[in-house]
Amino acid sequence: MKISLALIVKADSDEAKKLDRCLSSCATAFDEIVVTITGDNKDCEDVAKKHNAKVSHFEWVNDFAQARNFNFAQATGDWIVWLDADDILRNAGNFRKNIELAYVS
Repeated sequence: MKISLALIVKADSDEAKKLDRCLSSCATAFDEIVVTITGDNKDCEDVAKKHNAKVSHFEWVNDFAQARNFNFAQATGDWIVWLDADDILRNAGNFRKNIELAYVS
């Protein structure tokens, strides 16, 4: 079972700091991380790559659903989990075990 983490982030340096905190809390719990940046920002790209994420870009068209669908299309996992850059996943080490329990139920 492959679990993907999907995030959409704004293209600014403050968002990059939030993204780093988020991914530092949970990156090891996922097989794949896909980050879609709504514009160009080197700081966001650097943080995403630091955590081995696949990076894509989406021009913001004031439609969150369209951005989310684009982001999800980048993911290849059996399960897709999404977080916002300002989220933290506590006890990420238990995450896979819980998904596996749900998957076989």
